[in-house]
Amino acid sequence: MQPCACGASSVGVRCCAVGYGVVVHGRAAGAAVMIGVDTSLYVVPLVLGFAAFALAMVLRFAMKGQRFLTLGLVTGIVGRKGHGKSLLLVHEMLRTAGRWQTCPICCAATGEKVRHQVHVASNNMVRLPAKYQPFFRLLDSSLEGEAWWQQLRGLPHLTLVVIDELGQRAPASTGFVLPKEARFYLAQCRKFGHEFMWCSQHESRVTAGVKAQTDLMGYCSRGYFRSMAVRFCEPEDIDRLRKRSATKFRPLMTYRYRVSKRLGDAYDTFALIDADALQGSDLVSVPVGALHDPG
Repeated sequence: MQPCACGASSVGVRCCAVGYGVVVHGRAAGAAVMIGVDTSLYVVPLVLGFAAFALAMVLRFAMKGQRFLTLGLVTGIVGRKGHGKSLLLVHEMLRTAGRWQTCPICCAATGEKVRHQVHVASNNMVRLPAKYQPFFRLLDSSLEGEAWWQQLRGLPHLTLVVIDELGQRAPASTGFVLPKEARFYLAQCRKFGHEFMWCSQHESRVTAGVKAQTDLMGYCSRGYFRSMAVRFCEPEDIDRLRKRSATKFRPLMTYRYRVSKRLGDAYDTFALIDADALQGSDLVSVPVGALHDPG
């Protein structure tokens, strides 16, 4: 028998750490047998891959609390029933209400930096925390007539307008005609300092006047561990996004969020709420005007 290179006996002795593998010497058929794997060649790609994954997760969760309005943006959210369309809208309202943001309209008018707290307006009842209730306004669910759309022009600057189930309230049928004021508002909402979001089970159920003004589309799907995934694309590519497995279409971005207790307390997904009957509820507080940063 020959001794090991390190001088140790070759009979049942564990020695010689080579890289990240271990060389084990033993007896087999009267000869020394070396058993070991050198994994040093695989360490660098694994470390770099893990570091990239950790950095991506840190950035993703760091941005969960950051939600700033993109003035003039009209976003449509579609997906099957129970796949988190309304929850996404409530999630965005919770991230937006009460946040301080610079108002470009007031800055252009005064020549100074002016900041407001962001408001949210929706046709769906949302139970926001007490400190965020002054920044929430409940809209009726009719969406009919010029007066309904004219009231949106009176909302404060930096307001997120959210319309749930737009396909039922502005259907793509010959009996419904989108008011002229609605087309004007959707085309000019940037100049009012608003961002507009709507959702429906399918974009084909929404009237063509709204789809023509939509800038971004999102498709909701369920994830794992109570998570929801939303993939965004251009409005013209929504069909390709829905059939991504066949066409290998890459979305513009993918956003994931979890259904937390805070989100569940704010919105009851099983409740049938008549928004018109809740206009006088104590849970609803209409913002008087835009609040300025005291600092």
